[in-house]
Amino acid sequence: MPFLKPDHSPVIRHPQGHPVAVIAAFNTVGDLIPRYFCVEDDNCEIFKFQIQAVKYIKDLHKVRQFYCSFDSNGKRNDVLLCFDITKHLWVIG
Repeated sequence: MPFLKPDHSPVIRHPQGHPVAVIAAFNTVGDLIPRYFCVEDDNCEIFKFQIQAVKYIKDLHKVRQFYCSFDSNGKRNDVLLCFDITKHLWVIG
């Protein structure tokens, strides 16, 4: 049970393009900013992480990429989250 092991860290080996759940917010101009993302590890456990910073945003053809930082087990990690505008789908980049 995951709540009995507080030091448990996720084992994630997802390929590029794997869908993830993201909670995002909009600013007053209408720009999209991810705030949290949820990922399921190889043991079918769900982990939710708060995004601490968005380092950069890159617009490609029908895709917006967010290079983000998040904290996990006391370490700062980076993740590339991609939002497909036509499919309204978040994936790992």
